[in-house]
Amino acid sequence: MKTSRKTVLCIVEGITDQVALGASLAAFFFNDDVRFHIVHGDITTTAGVNSRNIITKIASFAKEEMALYNLRPKDIKQIIHIVDMDGAFINDDCILQGDSDAVRYLPNAIITVKPDSIRKRNLSKRDNILRLIRCRMIMDIPYSIYFMACNLEHVICDNPNATRKEKIEAASRFEMKYAENLSGFIEFFISQLPPELTYADSWDFIQKDCNSLGRYSNLKFVFRS
Repeated sequence: MKTSRKTVLCIVEGITDQVALGASLAAFFFNDDVRFHIVHGDITTTAGVNSRNIITKIASFAKEEMALYNLRPKDIKQIIHIVDMDGAFINDDCILQGDSDAVRYLPNAIITVKPDSIRKRNLSKRDNILRLIRCRMIMDIPYSIYFMACNLEHVICDNPNATRKEKIEAASRFEMKYAENLSGFIEFFISQLPPELTYADSWDFIQKDCNSLGRYSNLKFVFRS
């Protein structure tokens, strides 16, 4: 009997996430419709969003997509939420005073003209991420969160401090490289973590030392059988 198609909802920070990942995720979930909800920012650091209401905020994103495409919760197969780590779990003393308005990510430090602001941002981001890691269902829809560290561009082109133009170019190159090479796409993300780590282990790993500034992603767990 033919089964009806469902929707895989991907919540991401920006359009470059969709450009870089969209074609390959659509190829993997070929029996379903892959749709992206672009936050146009980082929901884990948005003013007014905290660990008490972030689940409700994620649910509101899903409701927006359901209204747009006339979907019900049972029509959504799963919610995949992808976030940049941005060094969120490093120690506060690794956030150093700089003289440029641009935040700069190094392997073991963040350089910024406003260290206290970044420390406050990281605290909010940590609290929200730790809440989302524990979440398994939103509106009876399976939910899981995955990380890019230090950010998407760090993972796909080894440039954690890319300009807007560089981000767009990197996403386009990555999409072209893997759009018709699903096995290569999966292998790329498999290589981004030590092979012995489970999904839960990956979240413990990224919280240690300066790993949230390292070049890591646990997106490979989207492809587990």
